[in-house]
Order: sequence, then structure tokens, then C-alpha cells
Amino acid sequence: MKLCNRLLLLAMLVVIPRVLHANDLQAKHVALHEGVAGSYALVEFDLSWENSWRNDLNGAGQAAPYNFDAAWVFVKFSTDGGTTWEHASLSANSSDHGVSNDNGVPAKLRAASDRKGVFIFRANNGAGTNAWQGVQLRWIYSKDGLASISSAVVAKVIGIEMVFIPSGNFFVGDLSAHPVNGQFEDGDSGKPFEITCEDEIKLGGGKKGSLGNHDAKGMASEDDFDGHDREELPDDFPKGHAAFYAMKYEITQGQYADFLNTLTSAQAARRALSGSGDYSAFRGTISGGYPVYATSAPERACNFTSWMDGAAYADWAGLRPMTELEFEKTGRGDQSVVSGEFAWGNTSITSQTGHNGTDGSGSETASPATANANFDSGINGPVRAGIYAAASGGDRAQAGASYYGVMELSGNVFERVVTVGNSAGRKFDGTHGDGRLSTKPGFEGNATNKDWPGIDSQSSRGVTGAKGAGLRGGGWKDAAALLRLADRTYAATTDDQRANHYGFRCVRTAW
Repeated sequence: MKLCNRLLLLAMLVVIPRVLHANDLQAKHVALHEGVAGSYALVEFDLSWENSWRNDLNGAGQAAPYNFDAAWVFVKFSTDGGTTWEHASLSANSSDHGVSNDNGVPAKLRAASDRKGVFIFRANNGAGTNAWQGVQLRWIYSKDGLASISSAVVAKVIGIEMVFIPSGNFFVGDLSAHPVNGQFEDGDSGKPFEITCEDEIKLGGGKKGSLGNHDAKGMASEDDFDGHDREELPDDFPKGHAAFYAMKYEITQGQYADFLNTLTSAQAARRALSGSGDYSAFRGTISGGYPVYATSAPERACNFTSWMDGAAYADWAGLRPMTELEFEKTGRGDQSVVSGEFAWGNTSITSQTGHNGTDGSGSETASPATANANFDSGINGPVRAGIYAAASGGDRAQAGASYYGVMELSGNVFERVVTVGNSAGRKFDGTHGDGRLSTKPGFEGNATNKDWPGIDSQSSRGVTGAKGAGLRGGGWKDAAALLRLADRTYAATTDDQRANHYGFRCVRTAW
């Protein structure tokens, strides 16, 4: 077992007319075509989204951060005409998938080795709209227990906008001027700690600093070492050094409604949010019931999301939860630490207090126009994903964007993360969801990954709690201090509630 860092100290042929959205991403005109009888079929569809980019290939005139956005695309299928749904096993060979008409923007497809989905992104540097027609994914239906494709077989294509976070060193923590609650620091120097690889890290110990994880109410963040203990963050815990993909936006209400619509009745009943207290009063708009949930504001970030809800979504989508180290990497990138910085790299922050245009339409903008975050109850609930980018003119701080182009890491809804602050979180190995949730009576709809925080001691019950999970980034009702990138006030706080300012964002390891 290698130790890569010095001491890390915690200081204080069926056509589907329905269009599935992930912000402005659309997958439509879905059709099934038999490939080799008894083996595979081709799932064909058109895929588009706006404001795409790639900037990671050698060439003159490039600028940091040398990354790209992508769509994580996966397929759900039904053998009973759309009553029940399963996750399709796609080919793990990237060359088995392709695009017949790229409209002048060449596409690249990279299949996941576990067959749960495919990443599709620009093959060349550039920016603008992707509008790919005749995207074909090879579904190895024989691996899903099917002998053939009958008229009763129905497929849904679901796409989620992601951002590629490249591998490399980065800093966590923020001690250059004023301490941030519970932040990370280097146990040797008392300065921000550099993550240099994915190998084991030592936590805690030494005489420098103390946990100090207390907010104004004296509520502890529940880190389980006291500055003198020696804890290990194992090799397999995702530390952010290795490349990964992060959702460009927090899960939206439209995405969550699409999720509910592919579950069984019992699973959907457990995961439905509309019964949460004061749901509609805090801008929750998912309505209806099994098997048809809908939302009047599909682009709005999904609040009232418990850890168990978010974990279930991640499992269903073939993704996984984000760790708190990955949270800071996604925000800061490989840049130097700025004291008191928010996710956009400086300390300038302006609260949104209203909307221009029709709220909920998906095209509304923020008021005032200079707003770059939703916090301090300027709006009584979450706003639409990516809302600040519209008036930004490409300025990162005005857009409220992370170094890599991930939106709303600071504010809107709290990010649920895997903590390094207790032993339950440190058991996380970074496994990906398999697309299937628990069907055990009384526990239907739970995520089933055994290494994920909150897993029940009887693992067949799935993720039933939140021990090992925490909160980063602040939400719409929180003071600006909680939105700071390095703030760990609630990083190890066990909370299994559906709160009106809690949301979720998933990631997936790149290779």
C-alpha cells in the first residue's frame, strides 16, 4: 500500500415520441432496429444540446482548462409495452457505436466497460451546438435475458450533460487569510493540502490545527478524529486526482420526474418527493403519480432530495456519488487557492432576487442581471440550472461556473457528497450504479451498492440511511459563508432528511 502525500489534517423498431431532457439536452426520434437476431439491436436516435465545447487537443490558440463537455447516454427498455423498465446492456466496444450525420461537428463515442452507457462528445476542438442525427448504440440484448426483439419491446434513451474533469494535482483547503470551518490543511505546513495521486492518504494527527467543525449554532460536523488520531483514506476512495466526469448541473426536476417514470409503483412511492412537507411552497413542481409524473419547471434544480433519493438516482443512471475531495477539484481545478473563494474562483458574489421572463419556462434569466448565485433566501427555493450563464458573456464569475465549467457548485441547492470525515464515508470505493434498484419488499427503490454511504447492515435492503454522507456548497436559503468552496461546516453531518435546500449531483470515474 503506497502513501502518496504528507499528512492531511482536517482543521476546522419501436418509436418513442417522448423527449427526455437534461437541461437543454434532447434525445428524440428513438427507434429500435434488429442487428444480429438473438444477439443485439441498434438503438437509433437524434441527440442535441447547446453551449457544448472541447478544448483539450494540441493546437494553437487554446486556453485553459483543456477539457470538454459530454453527454452520458444510457438506455432503459421495457418488454411489456412500457409498464416496467430495465437497464440495457450496451456494447463495451466503443467502435460498435456511431453517428450517421454529425452536421459538421464530428462526434466521438466512448463506451463504459461495465456496459451501462456511452459518453458522446466532440471529436475536435470547438464550441457551439451539437446536433447529431442517427446516433446508433449497440444494445447486447442477449445479456439482458432477451432472445429477440418483439413488438412489445420499447426503449427510452436518457442523456445527462456531464463535464470531463481531467486527471492531475490540485489543492484542497483554504487557510491563506481567514479559516473556513473544518477545512483541509497540510499537517506539515498548515497550508492548503495538495492531492498528488489516488493512493492512500493519512488523515488527522499532529499539533497543528483542530477540527473546529462548528457553525454559529454550535452544531458539530461529526468528523470522527480529534487532531491526534491517525486515520487512513484508502487507495480505492476517489480523491479527485484521477479523471472523472461530473454532472454539469444539479439533478433537475425534469430529470427526477423521468427517473420516477421508469420505476415500479412501489419504487416510485418510496422515491417520490411531492409528499414532502411544504414541497410546492419552496418551488417544487413535480406532480402526478405512478406511472406518470410531470413537472411545470423541468429545468429547475430538484430540491427536497435526500441522500437516499440521490443515491437511488445515481444507481439508476449508472453513475455514483461525488466525494468531497472531488467537489473541490471540480470547483478549483489545478489553480492556486484564493482565500474565501466561491466555486468561480473569487470572493465576488451577488444574490438573485427575482426573474426576468417567465419563471419556469427554461429561458428565464436572473434579476439583477449581475447575480451569480442563489443564496440567503433571495429566491424562496431553487432556480433553473445554468441560469447565470445567459448574461455572463463567457465570464466565469458572472456565470457562477467552476474552473471546468460545472454550474452552481456554490448555492442553489446543497451538494450531497461522500465525506472523508468519518469511517462510514471512508469505506466508499467509488463503484458505479448498475441501473437497477432494490425490489426487496419494504425497501423497494433503494440504491444497492454495498460500498455507498448509508448501506444497510443487511445489504439486500440497500441504502437506507445517510451515515458517511455530508453536505458541501450551500443552498438557496444559506448565508454566503456556507457557499465557499472550502467550507466543511456540514461535510460530515449525517442527515437523511428531504430538506427544501438539499439537492444532488452525480459523477462517474472516467476510465
